[in-house]
Amino acid sequence: MLNEAFDTFSRTVETGDREPTKPQLDVFTSLSGRLDEQLKKWNAIKQDDLPKVSDLIKQADLPAIMIKEKKGE
Repeated sequence: MLNEAFDTFSRTVETGDREPTKPQLDVFTSLSGRLDEQLKKWNAIKQDDLPKVSDLIKQADLPAIMIKEKKGE
């Protein structure tokens, strides 16, 4: 849902060859804030929850969950 909002927003900004308007800047600020919140939640899951789940999986003799980071992250 947030991804679609950014996609729609980027199309509206790209249609003109001028500076973004105040409402467009406000939308960008709002979307950026929402993205920051989601990224914080994801990082908390990776740091706190997944290791606990991985420990439970190891105790059950199953392979651990591994998250490979992409370059640039």
